[in-house]
Amino acid sequence: MCAIKIKNNERADPLWSCKQAPSKSLQALARRLLIHLPRGHYVEEVVRSLVIGRLCYGSALFPLRLANEDPACQLLQTIQVRVNDTARLLLGAARVDRIPTEELLFRTGLPSLNRNAIRAAVLELWKALNSSDGADGERNPLGMILSSPPTSQPTRCTRSVKAGNLPPPLLKKDNVFLWNAVQIYNDLVPLRSTVSLAAVQKLADSYSSAAPL
Repeated sequence: MCAIKIKNNERADPLWSCKQAPSKSLQALARRLLIHLPRGHYVEEVVRSLVIGRLCYGSALFPLRLANEDPACQLLQTIQVRVNDTARLLLGAARVDRIPTEELLFRTGLPSLNRNAIRAAVLELWKALNSSDGADGERNPLGMILSSPPTSQPTRCTRSVKAGNLPPPLLKKDNVFLWNAVQIYNDLVPLRSTVSLAAVQKLADSYSSAAPL
């Protein structure tokens, strides 16, 4: 998945920690571009492409914040602040202007890292559960892990079984892809009957847009 090796106990810390350096250079790059180009569509397109390419790669593995009550990842928040400041620079605004973050990102097309990560996780979850590239045409290893409970897991309740929910893939809750993917599957019921990638993309857009920035 995304050319990144997945293991049950593998955290994404090294992946999103390496996003710090590119995020620090965003504003400097935007300033240099604005010396030669006027504010507007072209500069925003260049910066947006760099943000998506450098900061959003492998975002399905980021720690997710699916609801407002979920704890936020401090490092990802710091990177998001830098993205927000770059958006202000592109618009010629300052923090004292008090432009809401959602409006900043909408007007410049820059992403919310959390929402982008949730969207990516929905897509990768669907691909894994609908894969057939494993042994003898079965699901691939990631899909098998997601749909198979740990061997020492206690018996599931009748309500969970009737709802068609996936069991927890780990014995202990953790903010890693495997756990988040199962939570998304259990929350996003329409995903289970979606058969086309285009429909899944629309569903992922709708689901992620309701999540915190």
